Amino acid sequence: MWSWGDNQHGQLGTGAARTGPSHNTGGLLPAPITGLSGVTAIGAGRINGYAIR
Repeated sequence: MWSWGDNQHGQLGTGAARTGPSHNTGGLLPAPITGLSGVTAIGAGRINGYAIR
């Protein structure tokens, strides 16, 4: 499972949040989500995301 996008509050699940007033590459490039395997479906909205095992 990989994630990308705005990670201002750590919502991507990568273990790192964006810091400072400007965007950095921490959420702009796809990054693996460790500890999440066996995912059969995903869903995402404007402010939420889900993974089904």
